[in-house]
Amino acid sequence: MRKNIKNNVDYFQQLSMEEIEIPEDSAYLVGDDWLRSNDSKLFGSLPTDKIEGKVVGVIGSP
Repeated sequence: MRKNIKNNVDYFQQLSMEEIEIPEDSAYLVGDDWLRSNDSKLFGSLPTDKIEGKVVGVIGSP
């Protein structure tokens, strides 16, 4: 498991993201788990009219 985590960290440290321009009336979504999040780095910016709600808090932790 430790080797797998190190491999993932090494991989992500080598990634670089080019500067992007976010269109007006759009949002760039960033997940809170950078190793596994399916967020705007995968699918691009999201039009704000597609956003249906927001997280206002989280109870408990795993």
